Amino acid sequence: MSFSDVHYLDPLYNVPHPRVGSFYRALDIWFQWILPNAAPAFVLFNVCNVFESYFSSPGCQSEAAQHCIAALAYGCLELHRKETNSWEFDYSQEQLKHNALAISLLKKDIVTERTAADSPSAINTIFLLSFLAQFRGNHQESALHRKALKRLLDSTAGPIDRAEFDGRYGGLLLQFSCWMDVLEGRPNVLEILPEHQSPKLLISAFNCSAASKYYDVAATLPVGFQVLIIKGMLSNESRRLLARFSYACQHGLGAVPKAESQFPDYAVASPWLTAAEPSLEKCLQLALLCYAHMRWSIAPNYVAGILCHTISRTKLAQALPWVPASDNPIVTECLVWMWMVLVDSYRLEGSVLPREGLSCLGEFRFHFPDWQNWTDIEISVLPKFFWREGDSIAIRKAWGS
Repeated sequence: MSFSDVHYLDPLYNVPHPRVGSFYRALDIWFQWILPNAAPAFVLFNVCNVFESYFSSPGCQSEAAQHCIAALAYGCLELHRKETNSWEFDYSQEQLKHNALAISLLKKDIVTERTAADSPSAINTIFLLSFLAQFRGNHQESALHRKALKRLLDSTAGPIDRAEFDGRYGGLLLQFSCWMDVLEGRPNVLEILPEHQSPKLLISAFNCSAASKYYDVAATLPVGFQVLIIKGMLSNESRRLLARFSYACQHGLGAVPKAESQFPDYAVASPWLTAAEPSLEKCLQLALLCYAHMRWSIAPNYVAGILCHTISRTKLAQALPWVPASDNPIVTECLVWMWMVLVDSYRLEGSVLPREGLSCLGEFRFHFPDWQNWTDIEISVLPKFFWREGDSIAIRKAWGS
């Protein structure tokens, strides 16, 4: 039998063996927790899910790159532990262990010329080390990694577009960069993209402004969104995205058609996400991300700590108070709905609203003195947008406490 006839039963056959037990626990975290709970938003926004494809991408063909992903998995689990007040275990040491292993293996591979410094695996490893340092709050270390990465990317020959870049390095690098851009409200926050290339790298061949097979769905929007669209307050792109959400609400997430092609990241799918201005449309996109995670995840408790949920929630909390006030009743009601989505995004299992959620609820009541009656909100506002009876449990319980 030739090697071409071999069929691997293990889909992760390229993952290095043998490894310490904590490495395989990290893979369990990645595939059993992060992947399924982050997936709903990828489906609805029609974004390529790098959580699914990372281990088969050009950027993950080294032990160092895979240890970075292990460190990221433990970092998310540590964040989950803090959000859910689960103090039995401390995962920060596992995160630092795999981070150190990644650095050691990368140095060894480059010194022994096993891996070229500008190879896809080395590029991705250096980027993830920068991302992990930023994630831990070590901005000085992150800047050192970014400086090295920018120098390597600057040396790449010739013009390159997004499809070629992702084909060469894998989709993770720019998609993870996107989350830092969302958090900071501007593109290329990590400053790793060469200036002469960045415009082409921040666009996609898939153009949401034109009709695309299987992207558009026929679905009736809740009346609040209908009024906003009729009054010209939402773009055509947002209308089409809202239709996908409405279709999922009516028929289930699994029934949403898969488009012929996908956006490479959320910033390309929705430029409002990285806009500096805290507009109604920007907050709507962030609220939809939060709502997707809460409604279609395995359980609300499980989204706590997942990076894309934490970042979208954090940015929504920062932007909502600064959206300009409006005399238009439907705009005010939409803002009220977004605040309720934000408050509910802190909810843990069952009807538990933690301290951060209660604080957010208090901030809403401060900004909206005319909306102090929960019954009015639950009956008059929330049914005009995306909302279910079960979404009200935690807020209803906390409102009078």
